[in-house]
Amino acid sequence: MCSARVDTSFVLEALRRGADGVLIAGCRLGECHYHDGNYQALQRVNVLKGVLERIGIDPGRVKIVWCAASEGEIYAQDLREFIGELKAIGPIGTELRKSKKEPAEEPIEGKSGPDGGRAEKTGIKAIGEHEVQGR
Repeated sequence: MCSARVDTSFVLEALRRGADGVLIAGCRLGECHYHDGNYQALQRVNVLKGVLERIGIDPGRVKIVWCAASEGEIYAQDLREFIGELKAIGPIGTELRKSKKEPAEEPIEGKSGPDGGRAEKTGIKAIGEHEVQGR
């Protein structure tokens, strides 16, 4: 399967279900069997990392690597390195628990509600326990 077929929703679902990280492997840049699929995958992963960072999840939990199908040793080394990086980061959610220990934001003056009006200011509305939707 082409790395471009890995939808960001698959990665987010894996993390939501408790995966400590997601490694995506694709053809070397410039050698994609589907022309530019690996460039599409790289672009998606870069955008996803930005999203993860904004919501407080370490972007290092998602990694994309390049290797040919015949390069099993290279892939194995990439996998070992990624596992080491994930061990250093800690289990999924570690960064969220750390951020909860930081002082809470001051409520926005003149606003009420459990969030002090912060959701209104950011244009984000909570849907259920984990889902977020822009207004």
